[in-house]
Amino acid sequence: MSNLLFNLVPLIPQVEEGKINCIDSWEDQIYIGTDDGHVLQYKVEEENNTGKHRFLLSRKKNLSHGKKPVDRVHVFRELMRLITICDGFVDVFNLYSLEPAGILPQNKGVSLFCYEKKVPVFRFLVQVKKKLFLYEFVGVFQPIKEIVLPEPAQMIEWCKGMLCIGYKKEFILMEVETEKTTPLFPLEKSSPLCTLIGDEWLVGKDELGLFINDEGTPSRANILWTSVPSAIAVGVMVPYVVALIPKGESLEMHNMLNQSLVQTIPFPPKKTIKISCK
Repeated sequence: MSNLLFNLVPLIPQVEEGKINCIDSWEDQIYIGTDDGHVLQYKVEEENNTGKHRFLLSRKKNLSHGKKPVDRVHVFRELMRLITICDGFVDVFNLYSLEPAGILPQNKGVSLFCYEKKVPVFRFLVQVKKKLFLYEFVGVFQPIKEIVLPEPAQMIEWCKGMLCIGYKKEFILMEVETEKTTPLFPLEKSSPLCTLIGDEWLVGKDELGLFINDEGTPSRANILWTSVPSAIAVGVMVPYVVALIPKGESLEMHNMLNQSLVQTIPFPPKKTIKISCK
C-alpha cells in the first residue's frame, strides 16, 4: 500500500468548450471557467471504489461577454451561489441551475472580489480600479461602505473585520471599520499570495510562507518552499498546505503543524495545473 498522502487523478480529460482558465469545486460538482467565456458544470463520480472517476457535463453557460476568458469562478456555499468575473463583469448564478440569481450594484470594471470569513452575516467586496465596494447580502447585495486604496490591490483576504491586502510590492493589514493600516513586509520576487487557515493568514513572501494573526505578528514557524510558488491552498486535507511551484514544475505539500515538506508531486507532461481548495 502506498504511503503517499496525495495523488494526481485525471478527472476531465477534455472540456466541451475552449480551454480551462479557472476552476472551483463543491462536493461532487466542478465548475470551470473557459478561455472563451463559458462556465461548465461537471458532476464527478467514482466508479465502484476503484479509484477511477467518470464525469458528466451537467450544464453549460455562456456568460454573454463575447469570447473573453472567464477570470474567476467562485462557489459560495453559504448562499448557494456561483460568482464569476469575465472581462470585468461580475455575474451571480444559482449553484445548481446556473440561472441568474442576483445582481451586484457595482458589477463592471471589477478586477477582484472576496468575502468575509468567520462572521454570522455575509459580507462581500469587489475592487474597481483603486476603490473597494463593500456589501452585505440580505437577499440582495446591500452597499455598506467604500474604501479608496493608494493603488489597486493584487489580492485581498477578509476575516473578522480585517483585510489582508497584497499590493504589487508589499503586504498590509487594514481594519475595515477604521481603515487603519498595519504594514507587514515588502515583496521582492513574488506576486502576493495569501490564504486563510482558521484565524491565521498564510502569506507568501518569496520562498517563505508566513503565518500571521490579525495583529500582524507571527503565529507559528515559517514554511520554506523550494522556489517561489504561484499559488497556495489549504483545505484539501488538514493540516497540509499545497503550493504550486512553477520553477520545479511540481506541487509541494507541507505540514503546517511542523512546517515539514511531506511530499512533492511532479507535473504531468504538457499539463497546466490549477489549484482549487475548500
